[in-house]
Amino acid sequence: MDRRLRPLFPSLRRGIQTLATGITPAQLPTYYNASKPCLLDFSSLHKLKANEKWATDGRINNEYFESIITKDGVDPAVGVEKGRMDRDAVESGGESSDFQRFEMPLSFFLQCINHEVPQFRDLYLAQTYLTDSLPSLKDDLSPNPFLENASVEAIGFWIGRNTFTPPHYDPSGNIYMMVLGSKKVRLWKPQEKNPLGTAKLGSNFNFQTGKPDYEVTLEPGQVLFTPQGWFHELESKGLSAAVNWWFRLNSST
Repeated sequence: MDRRLRPLFPSLRRGIQTLATGITPAQLPTYYNASKPCLLDFSSLHKLKANEKWATDGRINNEYFESIITKDGVDPAVGVEKGRMDRDAVESGGESSDFQRFEMPLSFFLQCINHEVPQFRDLYLAQTYLTDSLPSLKDDLSPNPFLENASVEAIGFWIGRNTFTPPHYDPSGNIYMMVLGSKKVRLWKPQEKNPLGTAKLGSNFNFQTGKPDYEVTLEPGQVLFTPQGWFHELESKGLSAAVNWWFRLNSST
């Protein structure tokens, strides 16, 4: 059985609410309008080329991406992160001491990630709009029946090893699809102020103010919908790749 087609049983921390699963395109507007996160029905998306071509044998499919680079005639410079942007640093308005941002060609980044080049082992290509420079990748992401009656604002690519995206919220809906590896996602419902309060999320984390409403570990074959305004953080161990769509449903939906 194709592991991507197995039932969606999220890994949840005890005592935290359970996400609704298997939500179909017809059901998504209900969750969108009610501002409730959920796991979407992957059978609507499993035939996307992204799920078939982007990863193979637990690694990024470099040959495929190189063919896209050749087809579109550009090897785009991409911004990557090195080092961990930890929670404490983010809450204090800064970054951890070893955190760096710089650019490199996409092809070189993918080689570093796959072959674990020591000085570039834990790189993170985050929130990168690859379809802007490599339009052929759009063909790998359509059709997406969840977005037939939606306006897509941007498509983000997330590829890296041992990654962390600190707590934040998006001003629009977010459909996040895992392609390779796994990521733990924690979600907090919207409040007037940051739901983490004034507590630190490191050793002084206060579970009374900061315990997430939902926690799920996403794997290939799982797709998460996060409503606008919901705070969320994402963390991976090992190599992972994902793509997301930021969108707004049309008012008639």
